[in-house]
Amino acid sequence: MKFRLLTMLMLVVAVGCDTVSTADRGKVRVVTTTSILGDAVRQIGGDTVVLTVLMPPGTDPHNYAPVSSDAVALGDADLIFCHGLHLEGKMVDLLEDRHAIAVGKRLDRARIRRVDEDSADDPHVWFDVPLWSQCVTVVVEELCRVAPAHAEDYRSRGAAYLAELKALDAEIRTKIATIPPANRILVTSHDAFGYFASAYGVEVKGLQGVSTSSAVGTKDLDDLADYLGRKRVRAIFTETSTPTKGLAKVLDLTRSRYPNAPPTVLVAGDEALYSDSLGAVGTPTGTYVGTVRHDVDVLVKYLKP
Repeated sequence: MKFRLLTMLMLVVAVGCDTVSTADRGKVRVVTTTSILGDAVRQIGGDTVVLTVLMPPGTDPHNYAPVSSDAVALGDADLIFCHGLHLEGKMVDLLEDRHAIAVGKRLDRARIRRVDEDSADDPHVWFDVPLWSQCVTVVVEELCRVAPAHAEDYRSRGAAYLAELKALDAEIRTKIATIPPANRILVTSHDAFGYFASAYGVEVKGLQGVSTSSAVGTKDLDDLADYLGRKRVRAIFTETSTPTKGLAKVLDLTRSRYPNAPPTVLVAGDEALYSDSLGAVGTPTGTYVGTVRHDVDVLVKYLKP
């Protein structure tokens, strides 16, 4: 089945045509899998790149399956970036065939989180801002490689952006410090915030594992409900790219089992956390910096007394 899908997509590339406009001639055609990577390319490449982001805002990359237009974009690209570390699980063969640059694989293996000895790597490295800065450096290096005429501009943009990320890291630490240690419990739909936990001193708990492809069983619901009741967790947070029904069911179980515990708030809607995708381009959460700041501000709002 996987072979047939790859063959079909390759045939689409073979019959596809060059859709680059006259105004975009001479620019670097870059494709990224996620909006998170797309923003990094946009920050560094500016108007010297023509950027295509395969996954729309709000997409769960763990379960995203490629479509025919993705193969066309990948076939036309001068440079392709993906996260690797099994984030784009259903696109691995296609991305490897197109020699995509997997930024996660360029990181020091000692910095890659594993939930347990038998689990796959945790791909959510962007929740540790200094670690994500190393991925941004990979973007700078690769753009310089394919477009050396713009290398000086890329390095200048990269230096400015890395300084912005350094300031963001300091901002996060200052804001998290306003939450009492006992309240720094982050419960979400899946285990996407492990790097955030290690970097910023927060305890995290996800209903699902590091991939949303893992199934949720009755024991998972029961265990998380008991955890909320015992810890008297102040709030649980839905994510923009995952369904909310699992956490809602956990909250119902908690309320029935621990009727005397302080009420736990289900944070959703406009205040849902951005985990695997940014918001729409042009909105406050349409950039990496904007989404991280949104997430931290929401945490402070609900976990700070």
